[in-house]
Amino acid sequence: MWSPEIDPVPSIQSLLLVFLLGPPSTMPEAPDRTPPSSPAIVAHRGASEDAPENTLAAFRLGFEQGADAIEGDFRLTSDGVVVAMHDETLARTSTDPRKVSEISHRTLSTLSVGDWGRWRGLGFEAERAPTLAEVLEVVPDGRGILIELKDGPQIVPPVLAVLEASSIPSDRVTIIAFDADVVETFKRIAPERRALWLTSFRRRGGDWSPAASDVVATARRIHADGVDVKADARVIDEGFVET
Repeated sequence: MWSPEIDPVPSIQSLLLVFLLGPPSTMPEAPDRTPPSSPAIVAHRGASEDAPENTLAAFRLGFEQGADAIEGDFRLTSDGVVVAMHDETLARTSTDPRKVSEISHRTLSTLSVGDWGRWRGLGFEAERAPTLAEVLEVVPDGRGILIELKDGPQIVPPVLAVLEASSIPSDRVTIIAFDADVVETFKRIAPERRALWLTSFRRRGGDWSPAASDVVATARRIHADGVDVKADARVIDEGFVET
């Protein structure tokens, strides 16, 4: 299991901590939760400081730079293909303003997602939004991938179909999602695979929300294998970890 998650660039942009939960007696058999002997480096959206995010160029570069794993964001096209794309729409990373869910994979494959913002004119014009299957193919032996699901529960069966068709070992794959319903659906269908619930924190009045007890309660309710949270020292303290 990978913990924590950081970008493999000189300036660390984010630090995420993974808390692994022991399974309640009612939970089906789940993946090994033995903590790692040392932190692992995860290339967030690939080596996204040096190549356009969520492209094969970024994912390959992440591994070339020594990352233990890559992280990518995935959504469904209108015809049910799982593709790497963070935003709900294509407006930021392509010339098409439509939602990913409104466009077919065939049409999406004609659009460059490597010629925008500071990447314009830097030689990434040929990059297309890769499918999950294509991304899995670039994961070297012994490395891994964190797959963030950005759609609702409907994305779970197509993702599982791609994973089952892939040769990548299941212990090299971790599913993550902010949507608790997505994690719950994934664990109900594939309890043997690892899935973490993502959460962030907001200050409400004088307290941070959600509270540590609520985080643990939600994770247990949806049968998540753990939680993935930003390592904010204002929130993550000894008391939080002990909860």
